[in-house]
Amino acid sequence: MASYEDIKFNIIEDGIVTSSEIADGAVTADKLASTLDVSSKTVTLPATSVTNAQLSGSIDATTKFTGATPVANGGTGLTSLGTAGQVLKANSSGNALEFGDEAGGKTVEVFTNTENITSGFSSGSQIGSALSFTPTVTGRAKFEGCFSYRHQGNNYAYFSPRNTSTDLATVGANYNGASSGFNQGIGFCVDYGPVNAGTTYNANLRMQSSGSSINQGGDAGDDKHLIVTVYES
Repeated sequence: MASYEDIKFNIIEDGIVTSSEIADGAVTADKLASTLDVSSKTVTLPATSVTNAQLSGSIDATTKFTGATPVANGGTGLTSLGTAGQVLKANSSGNALEFGDEAGGKTVEVFTNTENITSGFSSGSQIGSALSFTPTVTGRAKFEGCFSYRHQGNNYAYFSPRNTSTDLATVGANYNGASSGFNQGIGFCVDYGPVNAGTTYNANLRMQSSGSSINQGGDAGDDKHLIVTVYES
């Protein structure tokens, strides 16, 4: 209990009057001045004493908020911006947000070889030159192309697109039974297989077997087109 000596000079020391010494209802609104100055004191309120309904107006977030607002409460959990051009994304562990560079698309590289075949070739021969390519990315390659020619006779012909010396498929040429020397040709599209960045590869076309040689005698105008497309993994 505060003594006369404690209050006679209109000074009450900190801790002299405690909440247990003031009965409920003893201090009413009419006994308080219109303004209660507690600017130099700390006021502690029970956790449930101030509700959202009792708050009015707006809160200035620029001066009243400190720290980072957690993701669970609608924030980012971050207190600073990233650099120009970065995006907000989940981290590699998937448990927080972070600023980072936007992931770009996958690289696609295309290699080609086109030539006119003037020399003759027979079963087992590679047709013209190979398409040599060195990808800058690791991934998988698609090998496609076409070959048009004039056969010296009404005979069959089978071709193989190859990964170096490995046959990837067998392609049968169109057979022309009307007369010898007519235009014939093939087209193909096969999986070349996995490729590594910086490694040089060989894609070529060979004639597996044929009833007779091609591009002999009066045959001419044979065109070969090879295309390899590398898709980054």
